[in-house]
Order: sequence, then C-alpha cells, then structure tokens
Amino acid sequence: MKTFSTFKLQPKVSPNLTAMSSPSLAAKSLETWAEVAPHWDLSLGKDGNKYWTRPQEPCLRRFLEVKLAKARKGKVRRALEFATNNQTFARFLVGYGLDVLATDGTEQMLEIARGHLEKGTKIQFRNEDSVPEGRCYQGRGASKLDSGQGEEHLLSK
Repeated sequence: MKTFSTFKLQPKVSPNLTAMSSPSLAAKSLETWAEVAPHWDLSLGKDGNKYWTRPQEPCLRRFLEVKLAKARKGKVRRALEFATNNQTFARFLVGYGLDVLATDGTEQMLEIARGHLEKGTKIQFRNEDSVPEGRCYQGRGASKLDSGQGEEHLLSK
C-alpha cells in the first residue's frame, strides 16, 4: 500500500485583500456569485461543460466509488451538497439513488438549479452559506454523504 506524507497548506492571501475582514470577503464572494449566476450557468450548461464531463465527473466517480456502491445498495441514503451552483453534482448523486439536499449561498444560483430540476428528482434546495461567519474559504463545493445511521462522510469536489 502506498503512503503519502501529510503536510499543511498555508493559504496565500493577496496583499490587496488583507485590509478586508473575513466576513467582508465572504459577503463580497456571495455578492459576486449572485451577480455572475446566469453567466456561470451558461458556461457550465445543464449537463456540465468539458471540465465536468472530462476530468471532474470521472475523477469524482473514481474517488467516490466505494461510497457510490454503498448508495446503490441502499446503505448510504442522503447527500448534503454545499455550493450546488446549477446542481450538476447534485443530479450526479441522485443518479446513484441518493436523496440530496443542495445548498448554495445565493438565491440566484438556487433559482437556476430549481429551473434544471426534472419532475420526480429527489433534490431539495436551501439557501445556506457553507462558510461559517468570519471565515475565509479556499474554494467552493463539498458534499456530505450520510448512511442514515449516524455515519457521515465529508466529500470535496
């Protein structure tokens, strides 16, 4: 079995951003995502762009292989997705029989995601910022799978 050494990444902060507090950065980020939501959806498309279909979706499938197999057997039943954007990843998880709660910090992204929802799809939506107040974050998107028996697994996309 291959082992990897662990190391802690030190975030690099632009000197231009140091004057803003973390809550200000989080608010500005959500404001920006709300503004670009329609453009983001056009660039991503309902079923994902080349980035989704080539590297991201196949990598996620391999990364989640064991968990997705449990989902197919009904051992994992629910998924919580943070920063759903237009719900491409949420629909991917539904394809494995999971009930998905898709969250996003902007109502504009959720409106777009709801617009892509097909009848009978098991996705619920909630306007929820995945970043705790006062914290800066390094990227968007994470998901949590839950077996329904207290076993939870945090995933990043």
